[in-house]
Amino acid sequence: MGSPTPWLVSNNVNLFDAESALRDHPYVLWSQSPGIQVGDLVYLYATKPVGSVTHVLTVIERDIMDPTGDPSIEYWHDRAALARREARLWMRIRLERMLTQSEREGLSLAELRVAKHSDGVGDNFQGRRKITGGIRELVDRVLGPRPSLIDDDARAEHAPADPVEVATLAARLIAGDYTVQDTYATAKTRGSAQRAFADAVKTNYERRCAVTGITSHDFLVASHIVPWSTDETTRLDPANGVCLSTLIDRAFDTGRLHLTPDATVEINHSRLTEDPALAEMLTPFDGQPLRKPTKAAPARAHLERRYAADTKSPS
Repeated sequence: MGSPTPWLVSNNVNLFDAESALRDHPYVLWSQSPGIQVGDLVYLYATKPVGSVTHVLTVIERDIMDPTGDPSIEYWHDRAALARREARLWMRIRLERMLTQSEREGLSLAELRVAKHSDGVGDNFQGRRKITGGIRELVDRVLGPRPSLIDDDARAEHAPADPVEVATLAARLIAGDYTVQDTYATAKTRGSAQRAFADAVKTNYERRCAVTGITSHDFLVASHIVPWSTDETTRLDPANGVCLSTLIDRAFDTGRLHLTPDATVEINHSRLTEDPALAEMLTPFDGQPLRKPTKAAPARAHLERRYAADTKSPS
């Protein structure tokens, strides 16, 4: 099987709020496009006033006939436009990477237009097109030739892994080498690295959520503080990890819960107004310090870096 084809696909932000949909859900439905196959990468371009690539996604399913009931449908602003599309086939795409502000600036419409001399875009990109030539060079320069997919730690813990690679990465972790480079990563590296990282982090927390105290194995995740996609040098660092329950991990990833530089839980109440039940569950943890691990406590530098990034993002 060949490499996945990368596509640049536009999202009309006046019709569909992909930003919120992908903040709240790992999957969304998309009107099916000819030529785009399961396994292909979608670099989602948000039209004006955003005017930049915002997310990297993978097509995981095609030929869906009825979008009714899918939670992502709720994020359509223009219900008439949705109704016109309902008779079409749909495809399901999975979030792999939400671009940082600096990455979005690097893949803005202005930068995509600069690439025009070698297969760039026009003044107002709409529709879809394969990423080739100048755009491919630009994407590789901003995100790297092999962008780090599966930023979600919970999914990474269930991703395919190579036992030999897990052992090798675990040995490197013990030796204090925390770098996992994209350049040398195989398809299974993300899962293998998460296995090694998770074993160290969960052991440090005695396999107990640092916020809720939950100990059930199926509900625990080794959550990166500085996300996997952000820094190759911190990917295996146990001091860059916290053992969290799946609920707290998801709240952390979606900005509903922050960890302060002092290792204290901070609830982002502005993100909870739409769900009183979730607010009721999370609010009691507001201001609570993280449980201390047996070793490799969260590094303040990592906490500061994540907190600064999270609190600068749209709430």
